[in-house]
Amino acid sequence: MQNQEVLLQKQKDFKKAEEYFLRSSELNSSEGKDNLLKLQAQQKKLAVVEIPKELLGKWSLKGEVCKKTQKQWNGLIFTNKEYRIIRISDYNIGPDICIPQKVVGQFPKFTIAFNCKPVDDGPYEESPTFILEGDLLKVNSNRTTVWEKCSN
Repeated sequence: MQNQEVLLQKQKDFKKAEEYFLRSSELNSSEGKDNLLKLQAQQKKLAVVEIPKELLGKWSLKGEVCKKTQKQWNGLIFTNKEYRIIRISDYNIGPDICIPQKVVGQFPKFTIAFNCKPVDDGPYEESPTFILEGDLLKVNSNRTTVWEKCSN
């Protein structure tokens, strides 16, 4: 969640800077024009990418029971702006918080590039493919894993 707050603050800062650079470029400042173009390119990199609505909600490994408390539940949570991977192990590892960077495809198949930050390690990148078949979700990143939609 902290990554999301930092991104939103940067977007506010960029908006203010964009106003100043736009004004200076309108006054025929070549430096203002250059800075405006650089800023706009940087903004595209920081754009908040929405996760497709079809994926939103909680998913559990097929055959597992969806639980209301995340501590007892092994699964995936998709919100509008992030993807959490809840991992249960002997060491209670998880969740990984993943911020979408790029979405390719449309229902029922999406490939999403994520920047993830697990609680037990440093950041990493991941680009899984999600294939929806009714209430089943196949996640293919090196192998196919099947998840079921949780009703709770």
